[in-house]
Amino acid sequence: MVIIGVFLAAGVLSLIYVTFFLWSGKPSGVIIESDGKIFAQYEFNTISGKKSVEIKSDYGYNVVELENRRIRIVHSDCADQICTGAGWIDRPNQVIVCLPARLVVRLTGGEGVDYVSY
Repeated sequence: MVIIGVFLAAGVLSLIYVTFFLWSGKPSGVIIESDGKIFAQYEFNTISGKKSVEIKSDYGYNVVELENRRIRIVHSDCADQICTGAGWIDRPNQVIVCLPARLVVRLTGGEGVDYVSY
């Protein structure tokens, strides 16, 4: 019982840490990677209004939409559409991944660093 309690407490504390420290604040920009290489990088203070970015690669076609310090994948030609179902992300260090298209969309900013992905 004690061991289960310790693991449960560690899980809750980890969730609190991620929610309040790694994802706190407003994102400063976005990095879009295609096949492990940076495809585009934007700072939100240079974008006014809505911006769409088309990503065409050997692995697929995606359309990413940026608006008001948030981002989403609007269209993907992959079969499962999990990336489009993720919806808007708007906190620093949040990520949307489309594995069939080898596409990663990552918000930057905030004070925390996600040591697992770096």
